[in-house]
Amino acid sequence: MSTGESQQQDSAPAEGTAGLLDQITTMMPRAVEKPRRDELIRSLVEQSLQGTVKFDKNISKTISNAIAAIDAAMSTQLAAVLHNADLQKLEGSWRGLHHLIMNSETGSQLKIRVMNIGKRELFKDLDKAVEFDQSQIFKKIYEAEFGSPGGEPYGALIGDYEFTNHPEDIDMLSKMSQVSAAGFAPFLSAADPQLLGMDSYTELSKPRDLEKIFLDESYAKWRSFRDSDDSRFAVLTMPRALSRLPYGKNTKVVEEFDFEEVELDEKGNSKPVPHENYTWMNSSYVLGTQMTAAYAKFGWCTAIRGAENGGKVEGLPAHIFTADDGDQAMKCPTEIAITDRRE
Repeated sequence: MSTGESQQQDSAPAEGTAGLLDQITTMMPRAVEKPRRDELIRSLVEQSLQGTVKFDKNISKTISNAIAAIDAAMSTQLAAVLHNADLQKLEGSWRGLHHLIMNSETGSQLKIRVMNIGKRELFKDLDKAVEFDQSQIFKKIYEAEFGSPGGEPYGALIGDYEFTNHPEDIDMLSKMSQVSAAGFAPFLSAADPQLLGMDSYTELSKPRDLEKIFLDESYAKWRSFRDSDDSRFAVLTMPRALSRLPYGKNTKVVEEFDFEEVELDEKGNSKPVPHENYTWMNSSYVLGTQMTAAYAKFGWCTAIRGAENGGKVEGLPAHIFTADDGDQAMKCPTEIAITDRRE
């Protein structure tokens, strides 16, 4: 190779860089101060030469590639944050409350009140009281409303909690049923899959005699609670319901940047998403919504059972994705479909 040829090839990247610099300088807003402008130019050129950003002779495309790379990195980081179990539970609670309020016809005859009290805090309140009617929750639910002239009694109580077979859970559920019975307001909450001997409700489809689980000696306290008269006022729902679609241009668009919460295939369609990466809400909110709908229609919360009698739930998010075999599939909006036989 001649010296002239070598010098010509060595100068090619420099000429390409110079052309890129000229385009960037021309497009850069005049309001940008020179030190900041130089820094942005230097960063873009370095990323282009390193291959981090896909280089194109058209500066607009190069900048678009740089923005896309940033959006992809931000999507990965933000998805990791959103899929944190604690944050998912918090988001699911707020979205469950949003679902209840937005699907209820509130007014002078129907009001929704929110009490910020965690499960552990509520347990301590009930546990330290000598009798359930000496607890603070009883005073707020019964004495301040049902037992006071001019009060506005509660029609139902929704607890965004999940109950297992743990003795403390049974004690709390038992005392809450007494509070609910006194105020004639059923307590709606949810059953943790561990109550049925499962780690997740996705196991519900497996052949298993659920009735035998409750005959075990470890469920003696549970059976005692179920035999009590006040247990009629405790309602445990299951499974969880999907509270929102994953963020993405084909599902739930984020305006601030091109956020894709889940992995996409070559065609831009969603790939299968791990079950726990979805944002689920407590199904007691869904039951509460059916009750408010029945009240708005009939003035009574009785038409809530059966597809033809007010029990049909509509409008839940449905996520469509591309399965491993290449066909389109839909994620069940209630964690798992329960057959008539299983029900």
